[in-house]
Amino acid sequence: MYKYERYLHKSQHLSKEEFEQLAQLYYSNVKHSILIEKFDIDVSSGNLYKCFPPQKSDTECPYCKVNLVNLPISKAQSRSDHRKTVCLSCDHEYENNKCSCGGCTERKNEEAHKKKIAEQHKSESILDFLKKTRKTPVHLKDLTLRDRLYLAALLKTHLSGDLKIIKPVFEYRQALAPTREYTIEMLKYLSHHGAIQLSERAHMQYSLEDNKLRYDPLHSYYDFNVISNESSKMAIIKSLLHPTPLEVHEVEDGYKLWLEIALHESMQYLKLLLEQCGLIRLALGIINEKTSIEISTYLEHFSTSQLFKILWSIANNAAAQKQKYNKSISADALINNITKYCNRAIENNWEIGGYSRTYHNKQTIVSSILFDQILKIGENGFIQKASRDYLEKNIENVGAACQKK
Repeated sequence: MYKYERYLHKSQHLSKEEFEQLAQLYYSNVKHSILIEKFDIDVSSGNLYKCFPPQKSDTECPYCKVNLVNLPISKAQSRSDHRKTVCLSCDHEYENNKCSCGGCTERKNEEAHKKKIAEQHKSESILDFLKKTRKTPVHLKDLTLRDRLYLAALLKTHLSGDLKIIKPVFEYRQALAPTREYTIEMLKYLSHHGAIQLSERAHMQYSLEDNKLRYDPLHSYYDFNVISNESSKMAIIKSLLHPTPLEVHEVEDGYKLWLEIALHESMQYLKLLLEQCGLIRLALGIINEKTSIEISTYLEHFSTSQLFKILWSIANNAAAQKQKYNKSISADALINNITKYCNRAIENNWEIGGYSRTYHNKQTIVSSILFDQILKIGENGFIQKASRDYLEKNIENVGAACQKK
């Protein structure tokens, strides 16, 4: 039924020409009271427009297969062209996602049912895939130095209070690792070796395509997957949270981890410097494989602290060049400047002082655990150049100190 039927009856005495004249005057801002008196219509001022007859449209109702009509609109609505197009048979409203007519309600119910079935099928498929690909638990005694470092950092910051699940790493305010890339690398490494595995919790965030599970490592939940025949789960976690110091046979692995942390701390510092200098676009693309190769080369000659000073100089020169010429240098040019500076410093045997960590570039969890708990060299991991010999001598010194006690 037409929603303005009772108002239309009040103006049925008007001819077509009179309706046209009334509409013209109404939308020309003539006072409603004058029009009501002139055309003898028994209606309030606010409802006058409802007395206009609906206009047939060219759009067909998808359910009744009859032409829709354009309802009359008020003067205020005409300014925003807020016109409703409806079906007089079923009350369907054209291009209204909230239409509650019978046809739309039935369609929405069908879509909701199909969506529920699809989500249920997706859930079952993903859970089945997770069960089929579940890895055998890793024994505590088989963990490598890298395993122990990554697990210590992850458990320290993201293990749930009931020890059952590892929460998404993005939820913690203190950074797990220097760069986003290194954080993902840590998670993928532990997942690949079976020390952690994707949890069924929040599994609907995953997608399964061509028998391959796709997910965001930083936003996923993980199950802890380390066991021991001699220790309880609590004892295992306790031992991992307090990793044993580096041993002689682990020096090579410790040296590699030292270089990795130094590399990612340097790249993050460079990114931070560029952002502070206003070189935002350059900062967004600077952490890549090419930058990694170049910086890792010079960490064989400089400590992280020394490299911080070099990077500070290069970044500030880039900012000065932008201010002078109103043009940013490219990432390749910036890396080339770092290479030139470092090569000159090496060839001329320059004495390069070091820079400290800044408030915006605090030491991360994985760095702290490596240098303080495993390598036992503390801040020297930052101010000393990475060295196998240094680690070997430090092991001797730590051992001698323990014997004296």
